Amino acid sequence: MHYQPIIFDRAESEFHLQKGEAVALQPEALNPASLQYHYVSPNRPRDFDTALYERVRRPFKEGLLTSNGFDDRKVRFDHWGYYRHTEGKHHIVFFIGPAIFQEFRVYEQQFFNCWNELAKRGKELHSDERAFTCQVLAVDTLPIAKDGIMIFKRSPKICWADHYHSIGGLVDADVGDLIDGNPMMNLDVICRKQARVELEEEAGITDTKLEFQGFVDGGTTLDASYVLRSQKSVDQLLCDLTRAKDKDDHVGYKVLRGRHETEAFLSSDIERTPHLEGALRLLLAHRGLSD
Repeated sequence: MHYQPIIFDRAESEFHLQKGEAVALQPEALNPASLQYHYVSPNRPRDFDTALYERVRRPFKEGLLTSNGFDDRKVRFDHWGYYRHTEGKHHIVFFIGPAIFQEFRVYEQQFFNCWNELAKRGKELHSDERAFTCQVLAVDTLPIAKDGIMIFKRSPKICWADHYHSIGGLVDADVGDLIDGNPMMNLDVICRKQARVELEEEAGITDTKLEFQGFVDGGTTLDASYVLRSQKSVDQLLCDLTRAKDKDDHVGYKVLRGRHETEAFLSSDIERTPHLEGALRLLLAHRGLSD
């Protein structure tokens, strides 16, 4: 599926968070094991506070959202809005809501198979074409070695199979804690922490110097996009990769050496995730690549 990413550049934007809604429930689409999370009617309110208690905090307290060592609490990206322009920057508001992993998995499958029908149904039943969309917050990081940008080909066994991607994953968080106090500071701390976890698990990289580029709406997730400028060579980073716990998520890699090769890759028919495309375009736009 081709999805044109929407890019929110840090250099041009100020970001804000506000409370949004949870996804509209689809009991018929949830597998039996996950129905225990939802002892609420599909017609229950989707507002932030109600859904946070009924779908996240109550089941989490009862041990239903921490299975096999995973935290199933996620952050739903409801929608975004533009509300003003000051001092040369756009002010972008991301509306976020409570979500759990199984809601995301249902949406992820529908995104590839029947997104148009999903949007139509949302508009008919909720006057909101995104009502059944459980796009969640994620992170991605481009590792830049001394001799090139490393991108990775995803395993046929996972989402976006055989597409080139960066290193990343879903953000695990209680959205209620995220929105309290200073939401953007909370978001920065949570996303950087998750990005470091993903770098170590998927690529064996323990370097912590991350450069925030902005956000990329990639259809299935809204990604906080980072760059890691390593002092290591590509060969040295590949050695790190052999020690990574989740190295089998990748079945190959490619090195983009400079601006020319990066632009050529983006102009090619090589399959890549919209998240990677957005991250590379952010890198080209403001952060400089030599030829």
